[in-house]
Amino acid sequence: MAQPTVTLKWLKPIPLEELGSNVDFIVAGIYCILRKYGDKTTIFYVGKSDSQGTQKRLKDHQYTGKTDEKKGRKYVTCAAINSNNAKNLDHKILIDDVESALIYVSQPEDNKQKKNSFNYKKAVTIKNTGSYPKEFGATIDFVKLYELSKTNPIKPKKKNKSDEDDWGLGRVDFGFRL
Repeated sequence: MAQPTVTLKWLKPIPLEELGSNVDFIVAGIYCILRKYGDKTTIFYVGKSDSQGTQKRLKDHQYTGKTDEKKGRKYVTCAAINSNNAKNLDHKILIDDVESALIYVSQPEDNKQKKNSFNYKKAVTIKNTGSYPKEFGATIDFVKLYELSKTNPIKPKKKNKSDEDDWGLGRVDFGFRL
């Protein structure tokens, strides 16, 4: 039997300072903070939100939309998790596993945990739709990602590295204009 698929429908990123007035971002699920500096956009942080929603979680982390010379402008996007194919899974476990997979594959600068290894409680495949950061890929298979993490673990990124990332992808096209 094939493992269940969960779908993440990502909203178009908005500047972080506009989050307060955007009712679409009152969603429980996964959120992602992007940082744009010049022509380069990177994933800055990946997090999960429960019934309190994305806006509350961002306030808890004290993320603001302020732009400074060193950090660039921040944008936020979020995704609701559609688990119709995975109805028997505990939602809290599922959302934690999804967050872990996204952090592991994208290695966001501001995440401190879940970057060095990947484990999961229930095997699923993630299908990303909408305006998702391309670093996440269109699909993530938990079993294959786990096997990869054991045979070819990610090495911590070095400071002052060129645009090439640990996956050898070089610059990443996010598929949307900020």
